[in-house]
Amino acid sequence: MTLSPAIAMLPLLEKWHGRIADWIMVFDRVPFFFYILHLYLIRLSAGIWFWICHGTWNIAPFDPLAWPADYTPDLVRAYVVWLLLLWVLYWPCRWFAGIRKKYDYRWLSYL
Repeated sequence: MTLSPAIAMLPLLEKWHGRIADWIMVFDRVPFFFYILHLYLIRLSAGIWFWICHGTWNIAPFDPLAWPADYTPDLVRAYVVWLLLLWVLYWPCRWFAGIRKKYDYRWLSYL
């Protein structure tokens, strides 16, 4: 279900121009770099948040029985954190896109 609307919208999104399109294209220029960076940043930020709120670093996301009694999942918080992490990751991705554009090293094409 999630791929069908994305594929249907692809021709429309390719013709997008403007500030939002330029912002999104930064992530499109360095997809693997973004992927690796976001995995570590999400794990680190989730651990810090969990430690601040619950006093422990150990997160067991797939075992609800191991969650603290006062923990409640919140979809709004998840979206806010998602947007915040996208904003944070924009800057290193923009920097790395500039590096890839400036230098013609073959190994940079893999990141």
